[in-house]
Amino acid sequence: SYGVESASEGNAGTVRRALAVGPGEYDVYIALLERDRKGEKKWAVLKQPITVPDLGTSGLRVSSVIVADRVEPLAAPVGIKEQTLRPYAFGTAELVPAADDELKQDETLNVAFLIYDAVPDATGKPDVRVEYRLYIQNFASGRLLGASSPQTLDSSTLPPGFDLRAGQQLAAMQSLPLSTYKPGTYRLSIRVTDNRSGGTAEQQIRFVIVS
Repeated sequence: SYGVESASEGNAGTVRRALAVGPGEYDVYIALLERDRKGEKKWAVLKQPITVPDLGTSGLRVSSVIVADRVEPLAAPVGIKEQTLRPYAFGTAELVPAADDELKQDETLNVAFLIYDAVPDATGKPDVRVEYRLYIQNFASGRLLGASSPQTLDSSTLPPGFDLRAGQQLAAMQSLPLSTYKPGTYRLSIRVTDNRSGGTAEQQIRFVIVS
């Protein structure tokens, strides 16, 4: 399943496709074919290695972090079947992934990721805490700039109908306006804690702020 989304700048387009595969290491090949007015063909091929974790094992874990250009609200969460067609729909929001890791000072950093194997209660609700820490990178290490208030995903913050036992995805999202930060290279560190099992999982991304 796939979709093509046009863009206003440079006649660019976005192609989305969701693939269901088992755990392991893969090479994904994307081939584009263009035919000009004379009927001549032009090819472009992109190779991208990916790692699919084994989610059948127990223990808290998180997906890769998606950096988005923007977040579009949804009237209601998409169904499980429709999720294949719209892989960047999380709960009541849909992400438009960023093309690269460069952002301007007047933009907002939007990130999202999935949380797997959180322990549910009797109603299918998890009890998860998410912490975000921002570092500015230099040649040797990073300097902590600050941390956000912990984000809670539990029965008090999730929709009444949310149920992990029904196969619904647990997603976390965070937005950070960049107007107060100087140009440079930054690292966002994310730590997820399952308050029921005591398990933790971490992920991080690097991004660049340009003037």
